[in-house]
Order: sequence, then structure tokens, then C-alpha cells
Amino acid sequence: GFGVMLALNAPGQLSYDSVTQLADGRSGNYNTWHPPLMAWLLGVFDSLVPGTFLFLLFQSFLFLGGLLALLALKPRGWLSPLVALLIVLTPQWLIYQGDIWKDMLFADAAIAGFAALAWHARRPHPARAILALLLLVLAAAVRQNGVVLLPVAAVTLALITPGRWRWGLAFLVMGLVLVSGLNWILASRSDGGDGAAAEIRLAQSYDLAGAFARQPDLSVPLPPDLNRLLRGSGAKLYTPLRNDPFAADPALSKARSDAPDGVISTAWKALVLNHPWLYLEVRWADFAAVVTRSEERRVG
Repeated sequence: GFGVMLALNAPGQLSYDSVTQLADGRSGNYNTWHPPLMAWLLGVFDSLVPGTFLFLLFQSFLFLGGLLALLALKPRGWLSPLVALLIVLTPQWLIYQGDIWKDMLFADAAIAGFAALAWHARRPHPARAILALLLLVLAAAVRQNGVVLLPVAAVTLALITPGRWRWGLAFLVMGLVLVSGLNWILASRSDGGDGAAAEIRLAQSYDLAGAFARQPDLSVPLPPDLNRLLRGSGAKLYTPLRNDPFAADPALSKARSDAPDGVISTAWKALVLNHPWLYLEVRWADFAAVVTRSEERRVG
């Protein structure tokens, strides 16, 4: 199954984001629209063998190794080959493993990290806990919301080492320190955070558009032009499943970029603080759409 996946995908499938991150890795200057560790890793592997083949091997071996480690925890009976066959026939194995995306590296490193924790639960040893920590730090550092793994892993570690909650706390603290340290080291060769700031503006304006789609007469402090655009085309383009149509609109994109510092965040805070139930309704719709992958629906 692993060989078939490589035959179908090698040296890897690249989207626009993949190409820009590979270019960042080659130049050594990182755009903070993405966490810089992914670009750095692409640059390291590219310096050994040009392209993304080595990176594809690296991320997919994490997934393969994690699954094999979980398999080795249980006695192998007649059911194991059947389950393995079903796994290697899924799109998550055959197709998505070939994508050179931070999302895939995040998922593969997370699976491998929790597999290491499972082995630590079976046969406690500091080396297994350290391996789990490093793998989960890798996952947390390559995706913006990846840090949510660390408290889950810390609680898991505490539960599998009875009476030693301090080890779970130490795991969490060390994980946060390592993630912060990696980002701090690579930030010296980044654009200074402009990409991350633009992502925050996009997310906040996306929330505002969702709120306007549900409540057109909502009052929040916005400049006239931006207010008109978010209530008009922004509300029409809003869909809970993804922000791509909203983010790609040229007029809205220009308005976000031209907005004075703090204007969008002030309006977003007014939404959260003055209309908390409306904000939670917007967020819940986004969450439910991602979890269920339900068909996109226009709101309003």
C-alpha cells in the first residue's frame, strides 16, 4: 500500500501554498502566512535532493510508522490484514498522503506522536515520552491551531502515569517552550509577522460577514466603505464550510488591506462582547460545517 501511494503521487502534489513554502525554504526567508517550520523543512530536504520527494517520504513514513506502531501493540490475528487493506484503500492514504501540505505533516506527526504515547503506556520509558513530545511539537509547530494537541497529550500522559500529574504538566510546559522557541528562532528570517496579522484580519472579517448574513441590521463600528462591503458582498459570499470565496473577492481583499490598524479587530471585539450569542452561532455553524463536511449553504 505504501508503494502504491508513492507510485501514484511521487514526488508529491503541490498547490500554490506548497510552491510558495518551497520557495521560502530555498531562499531562507519565510512568509508568516504559514508557520515557518514547514518551509524550513522543505528547504532542508530540497538541499539534499531537489524537489519534494524526500519530504514526501518523511511525512508519509510518519503516518506509516504510527500505524505500524499501533498494530504492534496488539496480537496480530486474521483481522489485521483486512484492516490494513481497508486503510490503504482510503483517500486519506492513497491521495492525501501525496499532498505537500502542512495539514498532512500535522496529521501524520500527530498520529505518530500519540502512537508513541500508546507505547509509553504499554511499556513506560522516558525515551518513548520524549519521542512523543518531539513528534507532537513538530505537529503543533507546522499548523496555526496545532498547539491544541499539546494539552490533550499532556492529559493523556497524566492519565497513563497514575499519580504523576506533574509529568503531564511538565510535558505541556516543555511542548509550549519548544514550539515557541522554534517559531522565535525562525521568526528572525521571516516577514515580521505580516502574514499572521493578515490571517487574523481575514478571520475577524469572516466572522463579521457571517454575523451580517444572519443579522443584517447588526451595528458594529466600521468605516463606511468596509461596512458596506461586508454587509453586501461579504454576507453574500459567506459560507460556513470555508472562507475561500470570501477571501478571494478582490474588493473585500483590498478593503481589508487598506483598513487602518485596529479597525477590524475593534468591530470584531464589539461583536464578541456585545452580541456573544450571535458570535457563538456563527462559530458553531463554522465548526459544524467542518466536522460534518456538509454541503455549503448560503446564509440569509
